[in-house]
Amino acid sequence: MSRINPWIALISLLVSLPLASLAWANDDNWGKDPEPEAISRPNRPHWLAVGVGSFAMRVNQSDGTAPVLPWMGLSAEYVTDPKFTLFGHLGILYQGQTVSNTYGQTALDNIRSFGLGAGGNYYVVGTFDRGLRIGAQLLGISNKSSLTGYTAEGGGTGGGVHLGGRYIWPFGLTVDGDAGLEMMQISQFTHNANAPGEVANAWLLLPMVRAAVGWAF
Repeated sequence: MSRINPWIALISLLVSLPLASLAWANDDNWGKDPEPEAISRPNRPHWLAVGVGSFAMRVNQSDGTAPVLPWMGLSAEYVTDPKFTLFGHLGILYQGQTVSNTYGQTALDNIRSFGLGAGGNYYVVGTFDRGLRIGAQLLGISNKSSLTGYTAEGGGTGGGVHLGGRYIWPFGLTVDGDAGLEMMQISQFTHNANAPGEVANAWLLLPMVRAAVGWAF
């Protein structure tokens, strides 16, 4: 068995040490601990956003008007993939408006409503942090309206599609919004002190907008 020449080994060591030191000096990350987020989620620095905002629909009324009804509430969006998210939102509506009949009589109409929606988004441009998206959702609404001697209870279920986007600042603040159309089956049961109750059902295509501001994690 041949023996390694100690002089050759020493010369090799003296040459390799300066070269290794030079390589380490040129590495900006040498000696630094890796960022925690780089370990846990290298491709998606934010994975959840919660916010406070509103979604509103323009609803045609039996008296020929089409008021915009805003629901105020909470929303959340969760990242399942850099391009795909799941979301949900809920809102409440309380609105008082003055209405009049054919005889010129006026009264205060109190509307109370609760809405709940859920669906998914796909980011066609960018990602969850900063991107434009398309999405679809299912939506359910329950409402009650009351006048003197008259009450109406009802609700609606349906679904729709929307276009929108989200922007998240590096420190966590986020804004997002959508605009789309909802196909809703609206049902209503009216109680009148002077007449039997009546049931009304209709399919309506309703424009909807939604906006929220919140925090991303």
